[in-house]
Amino acid sequence: MAVSTFDVFKIGIGPSSSHTVGPMRAAERFIHRWLLDPGKLAEVARIRADVYGSLALTGRGHGTDKAILLGLEGQRPNLIDPDIIPSTLERIRGSKRIVLMGQHEIAFDEKRDLGLNKRQKLPYHTNGMRFTAYNADDEVLATRDYYSVGGGFVVNQDDAADDRIVPDETPLPYPFKSGDELLAQTARSGLSIAQLMFENEKCWRSEDEIRDNLREIWSAMQACVARGIREEGVLPGGLKVGRRAPALYRELSSKPEAAMRDPLTTLDWVNLYALAVNEENAAGGRVVTAPTNGAAGVLPAVLHYFDRFCPGANEQRVFDFLLTSAAIGILYKENASISGAEVGCQGEVGVACSMAAGGLVAALGGNPSQIENAAEIGMEHNLGLTCDPIGGLARASPAPECPMRVIAAALLACVPLSALAAPAYGPRLEGFDYGYPVKTFALESQRQPLEMAYLDVAPKKRPIGVVVLLHGKNFCAATWKETIKPLVAAGYRVIAPDQVGFCKSSKPERYQYSFGQLADNTHALLQQLQLGDVPVHVVGHSMGGMLAIRYALMYPQELRSLSLVNPIGLEDWKALGVPWRSVDAWYAGEMNISYDSIRRYQLDVYYDGKWKPAYEPWARMQSGMYEGPGKQQVAWSQALTSDMVFNQPVVHELKNLQVPTTLFIGQKDRTAIGRDQASPELKATLGNYPVLGKAAAAAIAGSTLIEFPTLGHSPQVQDPKQFNTALLKSLKAR
Repeated sequence: MAVSTFDVFKIGIGPSSSHTVGPMRAAERFIHRWLLDPGKLAEVARIRADVYGSLALTGRGHGTDKAILLGLEGQRPNLIDPDIIPSTLERIRGSKRIVLMGQHEIAFDEKRDLGLNKRQKLPYHTNGMRFTAYNADDEVLATRDYYSVGGGFVVNQDDAADDRIVPDETPLPYPFKSGDELLAQTARSGLSIAQLMFENEKCWRSEDEIRDNLREIWSAMQACVARGIREEGVLPGGLKVGRRAPALYRELSSKPEAAMRDPLTTLDWVNLYALAVNEENAAGGRVVTAPTNGAAGVLPAVLHYFDRFCPGANEQRVFDFLLTSAAIGILYKENASISGAEVGCQGEVGVACSMAAGGLVAALGGNPSQIENAAEIGMEHNLGLTCDPIGGLARASPAPECPMRVIAAALLACVPLSALAAPAYGPRLEGFDYGYPVKTFALESQRQPLEMAYLDVAPKKRPIGVVVLLHGKNFCAATWKETIKPLVAAGYRVIAPDQVGFCKSSKPERYQYSFGQLADNTHALLQQLQLGDVPVHVVGHSMGGMLAIRYALMYPQELRSLSLVNPIGLEDWKALGVPWRSVDAWYAGEMNISYDSIRRYQLDVYYDGKWKPAYEPWARMQSGMYEGPGKQQVAWSQALTSDMVFNQPVVHELKNLQVPTTLFIGQKDRTAIGRDQASPELKATLGNYPVLGKAAAAAIAGSTLIEFPTLGHSPQVQDPKQFNTALLKSLKAR
C-alpha cells in the first residue's frame, strides 16, 4: 500500500481532521461517487446522514454536523473559503434546504436527516458515518458507510473490511513499512529520507508538481500563522476562550532583539506559532493536517522556527523538512494510528512532535539514523497522552498540549546532531555491554605488553568440552551471545576472545599482524586457562574463520573439531585481480566509516538487502568506536588488519587441514575484501558463497558442508535457532 506525502499533509479547515475534514470529504465523496451519474442525482428526494461513536459524542463541538452539510453541497476541505462557511450554514439551516453538489436542491431538516448515534458504533472504527439517499417514494437509491480514520483519511466500508487505509497499490521504487525498512532503503540507495520520499512521489506526479504542492503546503502553514497572530476575539464553542496569539505577538515584536540574546525568548516565538495555528484551527480556519488538525500547530511552529532562526534555511531545506516528516508520519499511519478518537493524543500530538523533531534534524543536515533517533525521542515522552475534550470542543483539547510539545520538539535543535547519532564508545569499546563478565589476559608480544579481553562462560557441571569462538573483523566476542547460551546449556565451556587490535583488547600502534601471530596469542590464552583433558572445538566466523584455519594448521593435535562459519579468504583476491592498496589507503577509508556506511555495506554484502533489528546492536557497536574519542586508534588497527586479511588468504592451505571440519555457509553472503576497488566485471564474481562453500568442502578432506539457503554472512546473528541447532548437532557428532 502506498501513502503519499500529500496524503499526510492536506489543506483543510478546523477544528478536527477526523471530525471535520474527514466527514466533509466523506459526504462529498458519497454524492460524487454514487449520485452524480446523469439522471441519478435528479431522483434524490432526501438524504439521511448518520454519525456514530466518537463522531456522535463530540461531533457538534468539532463541527462534524457543519462539515457534513458543506460536503453534501459539494464543498471540499482544501478548496472551501472559510469566510463563506457561516453564510452557507445559515442558508441551509434557515431554509431547511440543501443544494446537493451545488446542482440539485432538496429538503433537509437536521433534526430528521442528521442522526447522532452516540451509543452505537459501526464495525471497523469509532469514527463511522452512513449516508443514505432516497427517492420520492422513500426507496433507497444508495447507501454507504465511511470511516474517518484520522488525519483527514477516509475509507469506505469495503476498504475498512479489508483493513486498508488507502487502497493505493502503486508500486514505489523505495517502499517501506517500518523504520528499519526506511533506514535500509536509505542505506542501500545512498539517498536521504527526503530524497527517497521525493523519488516515491514521482510515481504520482511530476517533479514540478511535487515542488508546487510542497510550496502550497508551506504557504498554507505560513498563511495560517499570519492569520492566527492577527485575528482577535473569542473562540467559538461557548467556553469563552479568548485568542491569545495576537497579544503574545505584539509583546514579542516589541522586543525583537531579545530572541537574538535569549534562547528562551526564541522558544516563546515557537510557542506563538503553535498557538496561532491552534486558535485558527479551533475557529474553523484553514490549516494543514500535520498529521491531524488537532495537532496541526506542532509541525508548522517548528518549521517556522527553522525558517526564522536557523542559519542556512532555504526553500530546499523546507522541502526536506516536509518530506522527511511525512515519511515519519506514514510509519505511524501504517503501523499504529493518528486518530485521537482511537488512541488519544499520543496519536496526534505525539506523532506531530515525532514528525517535527525528525524533520528539523533533516533540515539541519542530520543523517537518517540521527533523524530516526530524533523522531523516537519526539514520541517517547508523549506515550500515554490522552484527550479529554471539554464539552466535546477541540479548542479545549488537544490544543493546549501543542505549545509544550512543540517546544519539546524545537529543543532538539539545541542538541548537537552528534548526540542524536549512534552511541559513542571508547577505543576498547568502553561503555558497550557484552552481556557476560569480560576478563583480561595479559601477554607480552612483539616487545610490548598487551591485553586480550575474553569471555569465559562455564556450565554448572563439569564441561563435556570447550568451544572457542573466534569473531570476525567487523564483529566481537559479544556477537556470539546468542550462541554462547545454548552451548553452555548443552554442557560446553565457552571461551570467546577479542583478538589483539579488536574491540575490548589492546590496539597497539605498531604490530606485525598475521594470522599466525593471532593464533599464537589465542593459544597462549588457552594455555593460561588450563583447559584440562576435555576436547577443544574451535569455531571461527568470517575473519575468525581464517584465524581458526591457521590455528588448526598450527595446533592440530590439540583440537577435536573445526567449525567454519562463512569464513573469508576462500578466494585469493590479489590473484583474481583485486587491486592492492597500502595500509595508508586502508586507513583513509577507515576514517570515513560511519554508522550509515556500515549499515549500507552490511545490507549489500552480508544480509541480501534485508535489515532486521537483531543486526542493529552490532552495527552500532562497530560504529560506536568510530564515533568515540579513539577513532584514529581504531581506524589504524582496522587498516592494519585489513592488510593482513587481504594479503594472507587461506584458500591454498585448505588441503592441509587434518582436523575434522564442518563448514556452515549462508548462501546469501557476498563478502569479499577489496571488492569496492574491483572492476564491475570482477566484482560480480567475488564472494559467491554458494560456489566458494562447495569448493572449500571439496578441498578439505572428510569435511561436512551445511548450507543455509536463506541466510547471509552471519547465520549466528540472522537465525540463532537454526544455526545453533546445526552447530550443536555437528559438535555432538565429533
